[in-house]
Parts: sequence; C-alpha cells; structure tokens
Amino acid sequence: MPSFKQELTFKADARRFTEEELKKMEEPTSTKRFTPEELTKFRERFALYRKLNDFLIDEGVSIILHDGYGKHGTLLTSSRPRVFLKKDTLNGVSDLDLAAEYIGLMNRLVENGVDVEIEVEVKTTFNTENLEGYNVIA
Repeated sequence: MPSFKQELTFKADARRFTEEELKKMEEPTSTKRFTPEELTKFRERFALYRKLNDFLIDEGVSIILHDGYGKHGTLLTSSRPRVFLKKDTLNGVSDLDLAAEYIGLMNRLVENGVDVEIEVEVKTTFNTENLEGYNVIA
C-alpha cells in the first residue's frame, strides 16, 4: 500500500514564493542548525541506515520501491540518506520512486494472488573527482 493517503485536493503541489519570502531566504540563518541531542539522533539513524543497507545487500535485494508523495499525477522524488555511500565505500541498493497508483496496483495484484514481477534497469555513474553538491533548476 502507498505510505500515505491520497486525497483529492484543489491546491497545487508547487507554488511561487512572494518577493518578501524570497528576500527572507536570502538572509543568513544561525550557523547552529541542530542541537547536540538532534545530532545524536541523526548519527544513530545513519548508523541504522548503514546496517540496513548491509542487510539488504546480504539478502540479495536488487531495488527498493517507494511511492512518491506527489498528488494529481505529480511524482515528487525524495532524497533518502546516503551517508553510507561515501567516496570509497560499496554501492548500496538502488531506490526507485513510483507513482502511488502503481504501488497500489501491485499491492492489489499481490492481495489477489497474482505474482508481480518487474524488470528494472538502473544505470548510474558516480563522479568521484568532484564531490560538490549542486542544485539545478530547469
């Protein structure tokens, strides 16, 4: 089943920021983004992600399917923590976001005793020379 309830709305998934909101975003914010307690929780969560990644690789998992959280045909992808994928580490299990409708369809087929088989080809390259992150607006 999709991880969240799809409800009919009349509000767009995206919106334009006002000039006032954009100006506010230009202002620097505090350099202390997280409390020590929050940092401890993040570190614990990342350690769990590393263990989960190792377990999934050991079990022979090829891909993890997630339902996108967009509505009305908009597929919004997510960025799951990849702290275990550093420059000199092994690759993890691929993630693929699908529209919630497809996850729901596969779920209904399985519930009705129909075997579901998907074929996925993932081609990914990693640039280890430039490790900077970039935001691209297209």
